[in-house]
Order: sequence, then C-alpha cells, then structure tokens
Amino acid sequence: MVTLLGLSVAVILVIFAFYSIFGLMGTTFAVGNHKEWRELIANPPDYGLESTKVNFASEDGTPIAAWWLSSKRTNREKGTIILIHGSGGNRSSMLSRASFLVKNGYKVLAVDLRAHGESGGNYMGLGYLEAKDVIAGAEYATQHNAPRPIIAMGYSLGGVAALHAASQSNKLDAVISDSAFVSQADLLQRAQRILVKDKNTPLPMKLAIAMTRLPFVEQSVEFSFYLRTRLWLSNRDPKLSALTAVKKLNGKPVLFISGENDEIAPLENAKRMYETADSKMKELGVMYGMDHSTYKPDYEPYEQKVLEFLDRITKSDDRRAEVQPEFISAL
Repeated sequence: MVTLLGLSVAVILVIFAFYSIFGLMGTTFAVGNHKEWRELIANPPDYGLESTKVNFASEDGTPIAAWWLSSKRTNREKGTIILIHGSGGNRSSMLSRASFLVKNGYKVLAVDLRAHGESGGNYMGLGYLEAKDVIAGAEYATQHNAPRPIIAMGYSLGGVAALHAASQSNKLDAVISDSAFVSQADLLQRAQRILVKDKNTPLPMKLAIAMTRLPFVEQSVEFSFYLRTRLWLSNRDPKLSALTAVKKLNGKPVLFISGENDEIAPLENAKRMYETADSKMKELGVMYGMDHSTYKPDYEPYEQKVLEFLDRITKSDDRRAEVQPEFISAL
C-alpha cells in the first residue's frame, strides 16, 4: 500500500514537473533578458542622422531609453513621430524608417520598448503594456515642445502598442500601425504553423511544437505566462486585443499597413482592424509582394503611402473633427 502510494505521488510529481518545465520553456519567447533584443545593430550617423539620447519613465515606472533624431538639412519640422520597433528589435532597427521621416521634415523619437535595447523590464507585454511606453514618449515629447501633430508609428508588436496608446492618450493625434497582429494567441498559432512547415526549422523545435498538442500543455504555458506577467496569452482578456483598441480611437486618423504575403499578421487581419476602427480618416496601405517585413531602405511605395498620410494630417486645420473619405490604397 505504501509502495503504491509512493508510486502515485512520484507519478504526480513527474507530471507536475513536466508541465511546470514546459510552461516555463514555453514563455521564453517573451520573458527573460535576451541579448539579441538588447544589442543595437546600427547608429544614427550610419543614416546621416543627428541624435540625442534621452531617458524617461513609463507609467508603471519602467525606465525607457530613446533617441531624438533630426538632420541639419531639415529647416522646418512638420510634426513628431514616436517610432516603435517590433518584438526582438530595438530603436536601432527603426533607423531606416527614421531616416526618410526626418529627411521629409518630421522630428522622430525612436524608443526602446520595455525589455528591449537599453530600456528596463524583462518581459514583453503583448503590445498592451508597451502602450505605456509609447504614451510616456508622447508625454515627454509634449513636455519638450515637440511640434504637433504627434503620431505613433509602430511595426508589428510596436504597431499593436501604437494602437493601444492612441486609444488611451490624448497626447497622440494619429497612428500608423504597420504589420500589427490582432492578438498574441493568433500570432503564436500562425508562427507555429510556419515553423512546422519550414524545412530549416530544427527538429527539436518541431518536436517541441508538436508537444504543445498534448493535453493541458498550452494551458500550462498560458498559466506560467500569467504568473510571470499577469497577462493572459489567450483571447480570454479582450482588452489585450488590437481590435479592442481600434474601437476606441475616438475619431483619430489611422493608417494600417500590411504586406500582401504576410503569414504572421496577414492582410485579412489588417482589413478587420480597418473595418472596425473608430476613425473619420482611416486608410489601409497594401505592400504588394511583401511579407511581414513591409519596408526596406528607400522602398518608394511604403514611403509614399506614409508621407501622403502624414501630409493629409499635418495640412488639416482640425485633424480630429474633419471628415475624410475612407479608402483602401492599392500601393
């Protein structure tokens, strides 16, 4: 009897250990100090930009690092762009975008989101917590008399953060959301399918993905993530969804950008956000032939779409009240 009881306890402990370990391993994509997220891959002079490094605190006290970016060739600044990178990147990965924005007369504040670059924190917040970092950047810009309008422009995770920030703060006048995903759960499911199909994915990773189909493994990962971040990975908390954010834009202009062949954050999702957005001026720019990476240096269709949208905002006397036509761009 004692032996049977001991065996039962051992089995329970093994099962508990398996799910606990898998839960911890399954959250490493968003939790921990990742060296590759921290390393700056370029510097402003590489793009002919002048920079000033600044620091400020997010609403929850997370230290945020950023660059003010400008150029001697710019005489008049039309507005301010809060530039926001994607997951695994940092402010240096947005320098090519900053370059064309600065050259066309915009002041740029390129931020490191929490857990990235030189900012504090050790986990990602699904775009929802990162919105605090974006809002802190907009408040910093306002306090330092940055030219208005102030626009949040984010890529991937940064695109989600930009939408949440614009829905929450009156410091932001408009938003450009590039390759945003509707939810982290949707993103993870798509990423898993892509990795399984990719012949270059290592076998151990494919086996790990296959194990997520075992009973309760996904739940253990989700519960572990909640314990470490107080956020749910699934869609059980609707406030984390980008679709919730776009419903609360309160008429602010918004530009969605999507790659035609994006498998991670597909065009269909961008269309859903576009159709749902509470905005009197909303546009969807499709980058034909592009995937999740919608931009490369000097890519004219992208730059043209962004600059045309910014021109319409900066030339409007009343950016929030003026009724503008809704349309989908074919660029």
